[in-house]
Amino acid sequence: MSITQAVILVGGRGTRLGQITDTVPKPMLPVGGRPFLDYQLWFLRQSGITDVIMCVGYLAEKVEAQYGAAPPFGLRVSFRHESPPAGTGGALVLAWPHLDESFFVLNGDTILDLDLGALAAVLSEVPVALGALALRHVADAGRYGRVSMESRQILGFAEKSMGGPGLISGGVYCLRRSALDLLPAPPCSLEKDLFPRLASERRLLGQLCDGYFIDIGLPETLARADRELPAWMKARNVR
Repeated sequence: MSITQAVILVGGRGTRLGQITDTVPKPMLPVGGRPFLDYQLWFLRQSGITDVIMCVGYLAEKVEAQYGAAPPFGLRVSFRHESPPAGTGGALVLAWPHLDESFFVLNGDTILDLDLGALAAVLSEVPVALGALALRHVADAGRYGRVSMESRQILGFAEKSMGGPGLISGGVYCLRRSALDLLPAPPCSLEKDLFPRLASERRLLGQLCDGYFIDIGLPETLARADRELPAWMKARNVR
């Protein structure tokens, strides 16, 4: 399965970061001297993606001003607006007419270094499956919510809970467009309305990834990204 399209969900407010997102959307926050989204776009282009759809909402004009006129890295970038907020699932429902039969989805506040082709292959090997999630072991799964998996079959999800090591979603998904038919009308959520249903129907797969992982959802993880992401880009560029 050759996939060249990715959707980045960049419509969220980023309230846990406080006042710094009052005027700058979370995915546009400066990290290592450049917007965080630059690292995602660079990674996607390095991975063979040519077409990016950004699902925008909060401070959408800031994102469009940065990437609308001259998208970086030779990518084609387009925008789909959610107003009022439509949720992670609703954003994809609104973008449905522009989606390929299969595509990647990335959360706009995370980086997971993985082989996107391998994730697509997991989905293509099981025709009845409608989605495949990149999963990551972390030392503290408490604030993410845990994922249970057996032989690449995702069995279910646990709400954010007590700390300790565990398996979590890495914020990168490979979906068939037909999966969106199972979502209710917006606002709706991939995490609450789609993925648990697919898991219960045994149509959701997981791919364990051990590459570099960072999210910028908290002040301390944003500061860590500021230190680490430039070095990650440099190291990945010379592989």
